[in-house]
Amino acid sequence: MTTSQHTSQEQDVPLPGSTVSLVSLGRDVVVLAELESWDASPTGLVVTSHVTTTPEIAAMLHGERTWASTYTPLTNTLVVFEGVASQAYGDRPGRLVISGVSVIAREHRRAEPRAQVPCDVHLRVEEADDVTGRTLDLSRSGCRIEVGRSDDLLVGDVATAELVLDDSTVIRTDCRVLRLDEGSRQAVLQFEGTDTAAMAVLSRSVFSRLSADGPVQSAPA
Repeated sequence: MTTSQHTSQEQDVPLPGSTVSLVSLGRDVVVLAELESWDASPTGLVVTSHVTTTPEIAAMLHGERTWASTYTPLTNTLVVFEGVASQAYGDRPGRLVISGVSVIAREHRRAEPRAQVPCDVHLRVEEADDVTGRTLDLSRSGCRIEVGRSDDLLVGDVATAELVLDDSTVIRTDCRVLRLDEGSRQAVLQFEGTDTAAMAVLSRSVFSRLSADGPVQSAPA
């Protein structure tokens, strides 16, 4: 990375007041919080983040390995990071300190973190034959899949999706076909009406893969 690129990334960091999505590693907790601060060492490799949520959520996340994502102001880049959450006490019970932070992904102009999480997909399409496929990437809001026959789907189709993760966990959710590439036999699905428990499972699958892939080479300061 050049000096100018590094300087640009140092300046393009989450700002106080930003909305942060929090996901617990061990509990079905997917919530929004507000970023108070983003404090980094001179090298940018050690980051401590402070966020504000409700006292109840802070108590649930206390001591939990937690994944988080928020946007940067300059380039609208989605920053995905992980650390250990600790609840502040005294007069700030709704404050969480996320320490030992590692930035595991920076994704430009992405609505949600996504990763190459392989799983089988079965689509029950309204007024059409069922379709089977395999995910190419996955987020908690949708996925891109490869199907055997692209002409079995149409853009706008509404379906019930059944996703079978590698650990045999089954997720069922309604979805809609957003895009279709008949040449590559790929379809982009948008999940609709996913319940909290299923969303937590999808989020953990995505963040686990990003975490396993390791931190980004140059974390923002």
